[in-house]
Amino acid sequence: MYCSALGISPRIVELWLQLSINNVQKWVSDNGFRFSVSKTTCVHFHRQRIYTKPALHLDGQPIPVKGEAKFLGVVFDSKLNFSSHVKYLKKKCLKVLNSLRVVGHTDWGADRATLLKLYRTLARSKLDYGRVIYGSAKKHVLRALDPIHHQGLRIALGAFRTTPIKSLYAEAGEPSLEHRRMKLAFNYVLKLKSLPRNPCHDVVFETPLSDSSTVTKSEPNLVANTFEHFKNANISLNLIDNLHVQCPPPWEEHNINVDISLTKQNKENTSEVAYQKEFFRIKVKFSNHYAVFTDGSKLQEKVAAAAYFPEHPDRSKATRLRDGASVFSAELEGIALALTEIRKLSI
Repeated sequence: MYCSALGISPRIVELWLQLSINNVQKWVSDNGFRFSVSKTTCVHFHRQRIYTKPALHLDGQPIPVKGEAKFLGVVFDSKLNFSSHVKYLKKKCLKVLNSLRVVGHTDWGADRATLLKLYRTLARSKLDYGRVIYGSAKKHVLRALDPIHHQGLRIALGAFRTTPIKSLYAEAGEPSLEHRRMKLAFNYVLKLKSLPRNPCHDVVFETPLSDSSTVTKSEPNLVANTFEHFKNANISLNLIDNLHVQCPPPWEEHNINVDISLTKQNKENTSEVAYQKEFFRIKVKFSNHYAVFTDGSKLQEKVAAAAYFPEHPDRSKATRLRDGASVFSAELEGIALALTEIRKLSI
């Protein structure tokens, strides 16, 4: 919502945002979905010392304004310096290191190779996730994660606390976090270059972000820094070939008719007879189609999914999911079971 560079009043932007929220809310309601107001937050990204909190509403209820919010596992703060996310990462990785200490007991613990695999799987994977986002933070912020990396290697190798850091890297075959972030950034940019239809492609390659001369010290930019490293390594991105994706995509090539009229019925005020009547109406409407029923259920921590074929009962399938899986995952698994069997039937 930061808009001073555009010369637009924050109140005007607030009005635009509210209109957009209303349109999204209407679309969601018309298509049988619902937003959780309690899980919705507003974060004002800005660099102002004094500002007015925006007043936005969702479904008639005010959206709380917070200084940070977690989205897909990454904590975004209002200043976008990602210091909150680094602290969050550090706290999560410390718990993993405590577990490694137990597993790596000097008397009966695991060997070096096993401990290194555990560290890379449980701790380093957390440090790698979202690196393209939080990697744009300043160096002194990212440097707070280095002790986690070094401590994990010491536990896995059984090294002393006075062991030089470069010796740890050599013994474990691990680069520093800075070099690993650089490697992952290279992989991301190279992959993005081969996908011109990716929504992020134009942002990276068609804007001044790819020009490192536009970057200031107060505005570190991961993309620009990556291009600078490509330039220093004498690597030309123009040599990367494009990956041709199927056009149109499969979900647009086939006309799929979806009837969600049952979702418009209120469960609290609709009787079972009314539901059955509506279901039979839909069944008659699609009488010339093949019927398949799927379901997913969860009882305490036990989760299962099934697909039932009325005309081919021998094709019906059921499976268990891992304990603690969500009901949503179970519903998707049931649909996947049905689609797999439908393909075999060639109907």
